[in-house]
Amino acid sequence: MRTMVFVIIFVCFAASATCGEIQDGVATSESQTRLTTSQSPSLGHGTINITLSNGADLVAVTDTMITWANGQHTPSGAKLYQVDDRTICMIAGFYLGGGPQNLAAFAALIPQLMNDYVTKVSNGSVNGHNAIDFDSKANGLIRHFVFRLTAHLQSLVTDSPGFDINDPNLVLYLTLAGFDLDGKLKVADITLAPTRNAHGVSYETIARPNGPSPAKCEAAGVVSPLRARTFERTEGVVVHTLAKEFFCDVAGVPEVAERLLEYPFISVGHPGIEEYSRIRKAGGALNQDQLRSLALDLEEETADDQRLHQTFLVGGDPQTAILSNGRVVDAPPSPHVPENVGSSLSNTQGNGSTWDCTGSGGQQYAISTGGKPLPSLLVLRAGGTLQARIQNCFQDIDGFIFHDSVFNDSTLVYSGNGPLLFGPNNSVIHSRLVLGPSVDIESPDVKRLVCGFPWTSVSKGETKIETNCNS
Repeated sequence: MRTMVFVIIFVCFAASATCGEIQDGVATSESQTRLTTSQSPSLGHGTINITLSNGADLVAVTDTMITWANGQHTPSGAKLYQVDDRTICMIAGFYLGGGPQNLAAFAALIPQLMNDYVTKVSNGSVNGHNAIDFDSKANGLIRHFVFRLTAHLQSLVTDSPGFDINDPNLVLYLTLAGFDLDGKLKVADITLAPTRNAHGVSYETIARPNGPSPAKCEAAGVVSPLRARTFERTEGVVVHTLAKEFFCDVAGVPEVAERLLEYPFISVGHPGIEEYSRIRKAGGALNQDQLRSLALDLEEETADDQRLHQTFLVGGDPQTAILSNGRVVDAPPSPHVPENVGSSLSNTQGNGSTWDCTGSGGQQYAISTGGKPLPSLLVLRAGGTLQARIQNCFQDIDGFIFHDSVFNDSTLVYSGNGPLLFGPNNSVIHSRLVLGPSVDIESPDVKRLVCGFPWTSVSKGETKIETNCNS
């Protein structure tokens, strides 16, 4: 009797290729595309987002500097996005990370993920007018990024067990701002960070860390936790519902902007900050143009400070968005992003899955990209991330990221038709390995697979092979 108990998470946006790809059953050359060094420095992060509001208008400004792990700086990063006609989103922190073995399919590029999210929201439009409330957009944004960044992170840790998930540059700051269905202005502070758990590693929401001296205006309005469905985790996420009181929000490198918002009189030669200082002292309110001038001056002062200290984390031409009268009235165009980067990050993720293929027909495929599984079993495109217990099964491993999994009395097949991403944190018990005829058994990745586990036998096709694991 064959039993299957499993939990698989499917995320399908826009009744499109995402769901169809899961049915594909073929490891394509796309999954093996590798980024060049110029396309994918090892890790890139962006820096500052500024949000200011008088309750009726909202102005957002970001810089465009991207800082790479090799110390280089590129002033061309898009950090500000229009989500729909009422909502924008800004990003700071993690910006780009190459995939394991520099595979494009597992790389994470934030502009591409943002474009995908915007597409998801647009598919919820009714008669050209988006009818999704603000909290639903925030929850959808979290689900979208957590799912994909978790797959990216699992791929890195599986390929390189020593990968440092505590690198602060892996933290992503998302600021969602817009008009809700009732016309109220809202801002959601969303911070995502890597964490270890029972299924390996994942991204989760955390409370946004405060700067050393937060500005009082960052606590303006009504602050409440994000409403989430019962099975979702949104710990640490807060939503500001704005009123007439001056509101500010600074993410990334907040120290300079927060200091100037509290003590604007220390700035010299910046008309926007000087005007803010005069209006604040008189107890007045800033209009839309004054909000914009202030936000741009705060960004420029931060960039000047970075240049003074030779850190260059902020710079480039700033991006600006303005929200007024219930809609987005100005925002930068959507950035062009390369195709196929991160294509596997939207594929199936399985945590706590169990496949027992025991039955009258003997061993069968549990999940396969090229074999002939039983009709009731899953056929997945290579590129899923899976943590599972597999008993008495045949299992293709081309292109799959198996991590923290147990294989018992099974046959694992690597045909060489997809990348080899089988983690050393897996357990192999009474199981054999079969290699395809084109697989080079002397390649480092294959040798690690052959020598890193206690296989009962290793064969190439039907021929058993011996390999020297001491050389």
